[in-house]
Amino acid sequence: MTFSFFDFTMAVTKWLSTAPDEARERLKPSSWKTIYSTADKQGEHLAFSPDTIARVALDGDAGLRDRVAVPLADMLNQRFGAPQASPSAEPPAASSPAAEPPAAESPASRQGTPPPAQVPPPRQEAAAPTPAPPAQPAPPQAAPAPQAPQARPVDGPAPVTGPAVPAPAALPEPAPEAPQPAPAWVFPDFDYSRPDRDQVGVDGGTHHAVTVQRVDGTLLYRWEDPGEDEVYRVVVSDTEDPYVPDDFEQVAVTEDLEARDTTPPTTAVRFVTVWGYTRPSSKTSVLGQGRRVASAVVVHPLQGWTLSFDTMTRAVEGRWNPPTAPADGQVTVLTARLPVDKPVGRYLRGMAWLSCQIPNNGAGFQDSDGLVGGRKHTYVAAVEVTVSGQTYTSAPQVAHITPELVREAVTDLSAHQQAQGAEGVRGTLLSVTWTQNPLSDVVVYRTDSPVDAAALAQGTLATSQLESAGLKESDVITSAAGLSATEDPNRQLRTLEKVVWPEGSQWDTCYLTPVTRHEDGTSTIGTPVQLKRAGGIRNATLRRRGSWDLVTFTWPGDATSVELRALPVDQPFDPDVPPLVSVNQDRYRTDGGCMVPGGLPAEGSTVYLNSLTYHGGQQITSAPVSLEAPPLWRYRYTLKWPLMKKVTLFGALVEVEVVSQVGITRQDDAVGMSLVYNPDHFPLHAGDGQPVPLYLERPTKDGGQETHTAVLLPPHGVPMSMWFDHKDLGPGYVRLLVNARPAVAGTEGHGHALECYALTDPPLSLLRKR
Repeated sequence: MTFSFFDFTMAVTKWLSTAPDEARERLKPSSWKTIYSTADKQGEHLAFSPDTIARVALDGDAGLRDRVAVPLADMLNQRFGAPQASPSAEPPAASSPAAEPPAAESPASRQGTPPPAQVPPPRQEAAAPTPAPPAQPAPPQAAPAPQAPQARPVDGPAPVTGPAVPAPAALPEPAPEAPQPAPAWVFPDFDYSRPDRDQVGVDGGTHHAVTVQRVDGTLLYRWEDPGEDEVYRVVVSDTEDPYVPDDFEQVAVTEDLEARDTTPPTTAVRFVTVWGYTRPSSKTSVLGQGRRVASAVVVHPLQGWTLSFDTMTRAVEGRWNPPTAPADGQVTVLTARLPVDKPVGRYLRGMAWLSCQIPNNGAGFQDSDGLVGGRKHTYVAAVEVTVSGQTYTSAPQVAHITPELVREAVTDLSAHQQAQGAEGVRGTLLSVTWTQNPLSDVVVYRTDSPVDAAALAQGTLATSQLESAGLKESDVITSAAGLSATEDPNRQLRTLEKVVWPEGSQWDTCYLTPVTRHEDGTSTIGTPVQLKRAGGIRNATLRRRGSWDLVTFTWPGDATSVELRALPVDQPFDPDVPPLVSVNQDRYRTDGGCMVPGGLPAEGSTVYLNSLTYHGGQQITSAPVSLEAPPLWRYRYTLKWPLMKKVTLFGALVEVEVVSQVGITRQDDAVGMSLVYNPDHFPLHAGDGQPVPLYLERPTKDGGQETHTAVLLPPHGVPMSMWFDHKDLGPGYVRLLVNARPAVAGTEGHGHALECYALTDPPLSLLRKR
């Protein structure tokens, strides 16, 4: 029956379940393959040595050998070793001539006893004087099975012959035992008499390499057949190239073209040499002279190499166990970081990776320059050993690590107003841009109030706390941001187009806040952008008075001030024209509006209103709103009464004198005026009393003058006098009024509306008749 490694692992697992704690701690599953490889193959059976187990798995600890290795070896030998009955066949075999060579050997100082697994039995049979015929009768000699009843667990005569059933399985077992151990070859003193086949280091010499492979923690050596049927001796050194086989450590003697090296290393380098010895022509174990047939230099890889990422320093940290330099030698650790955006293989198949070297201190390194969070970084390490002026380098070791994404706060967010709006969109369209790590998750919040100052100062907080900081999920701009490359390959430009800045005074100040979301449920608040606009003028009205005008409107949000410009009718807005009036909110409240001292131009004008605000030292102006200011012609009049006591002498005529302050310039703008008498109260409009006939010329004794109840206003700069006879008027009030309809009554054109004329009354005492 052939035992596999699977059978071995099952047996060890079962044994460890009841073994001491230190056995379970020291015998890790990674060491089981090495222990299994040390087995001495005896045909279909395996034999394990506690000394070997202690050396390869327990660091040669004598105490652990007794407490762990010995019981483990006993269990394995009982499970996989040859049956105990087989030694009964050894006495006859011991008398065979095959056993004679070991008995005849002299205790030479340099004889090597190779492990049975390294000296195949077929080769030994060919070298021994055919012990097979005496060994074949071994089964009949082992036939005294009646000795078995000593361990028979079954009583009664019938089971005595019972062991004959397993006997066929036991009969073949002595067959593997029949081949005797290979001769313990005796090596002669090395005398350099044979030319070396491997002439490494010799000018013009040929180097024959030993192929080295690492298998289960050991070194497997293979070399090509020189073709001279030699016995091979594998000799190694951890300090220098073995120049003779006798003065350095022998790890194997074999007739095969391969050998396994389980010797622990003592330095960073191992020089491996294979020496071939000629076989003896006689039946003796003393070999002929040797020669060097192959060699190799093994530089051991770094042990304990690990990579980690320090989130505080944003650096990748590499650590390893510093390799040991051989005596009079030097060891250097080479480290490199390969480009993130380049194929790894193109660097590792040659020495190109050395062009990407990073410094180290012999025991580790810290690498932080140019790391890209969220992307896999490849690091390479190798050990370089210099001995006797020659430099040897180990195979590159590769390790990978992905640095954590930078918990970055976006600091370069900017917003610009787009030139063209979109149909049906109420508000201003913005273009918002920022840069970020391509793998970061950044969202932008649009709010009408600033983010909480404490949360902004904290920077990173739980995502669930954003709402309490003034950033609601409903405030997130959900449109997808466009991607663009930047000069830095580790940064990406993101752009949000057609972001609406809503209308309304509550949005006159708008805040755009970038937030970077992290996978661990936290978020980092970036630098907000504050947008300000001057609120638009709404509900504007104009009230014209005789000596001043008043413009009212809804104060535009948090505007600093409002400017008023008066331009000729239908002339477009011109910001270069100085404002006629500028008013702040406090003055506006005090005056009840925007007062224009002296009034607007009498001939009428187009009034433009715009608000101003400031942000970042820049003045921001709102879009202008226009009003049409109708013309306002201003006149004053007075009454010149005669001396009342001398009516008969001076008559009863009263002169009405009209003077234009800013009168009409076109006759088409003239409207009528009437003198109204009311015995009860002061007349308020042209229909509020009795019209008094007016003479356009002063009456004479001759008479014949006509009277008029309505007289047109005179042009500007032309004084006008009229007269009326008051003798028929009783006590009461007289007043000169413009005889026109108000604009609200549907008068065509501003020029003929009552609101376009101001007629200033004289003192009330002149308007009252007693």
